[in-house]
Amino acid sequence: MPELGAETRNLISTMLAMAGLLAVLAVGVQIILVYRRRLHDRSGDPREELAESFREAYEAGEIDTDEYRQIRTSIERGPIPDPPRPSPPTPPEPGPDAPDLDDQAPRADPAEEDSA
Repeated sequence: MPELGAETRNLISTMLAMAGLLAVLAVGVQIILVYRRRLHDRSGDPREELAESFREAYEAGEIDTDEYRQIRTSIERGPIPDPPRPSPPTPPEPGPDAPDLDDQAPRADPAEEDSA
């Protein structure tokens, strides 16, 4: 087998290092994806979790019956939607006495009139 030159050995070792880095990166991405999928599957409906925690507080006597019913009703309704934003005001229509601004000549700068 022919002897490899220093440049060739350096190139091969650099390529192997790059391939190793890509393999480590791919394994890392897979681990993150699996972890996120498990975390997502494990978490249930946040409204059910909230209802459960308030039910436990009610059973422990931390909140009374009226508070528990009010909280449970609020959780079942879901989040309150944002109120609609008001539309911007429309500019008034010009009346028959309004001047036609397109026909007027541009006014001179008052500072220029004082210097003349």
